Amino acid sequence: MLFKYSQQQFADGGGMSLPLIPVTFRSKKHSIPTFALIDSGADVPILPIEIAGELGLKLNSKEKIEMNAAGGNKFYVYPSPEKVECVIEQKGFRSIVLRSPVYFAESASTILLGHNNILYQLRIVLDGAKKEVSVN
Repeated sequence: MLFKYSQQQFADGGGMSLPLIPVTFRSKKHSIPTFALIDSGADVPILPIEIAGELGLKLNSKEKIEMNAAGGNKFYVYPSPEKVECVIEQKGFRSIVLRSPVYFAESASTILLGHNNILYQLRIVLDGAKKEVSVN
């Protein structure tokens, strides 16, 4: 599958192209189509905490885990109580379905596909010059 980078605009008028790909997250009860950033620096898949509610997942506040962001800032995540399906689709290709634990962050706005359980199962080529990402 080949996806074009997504152009993101900033409030100051600047912007940048990012390797965002369309994904659908599915629990036993619900599914949510969205876009996720391929983040080679993320250890685990991280989703905004609001998505847990949309998927019908009940998080345990006693399982709160502290993590470090790239800039050294700390943030908190909650592990999913069950594995969540991450489905990558593109017309003309067979869907890629990965079942994985994911983590929900209190202060996240971007969905990150991290190494453990997601990126390690895929062959991904980032072509910055062409602003394309290939996922197999």
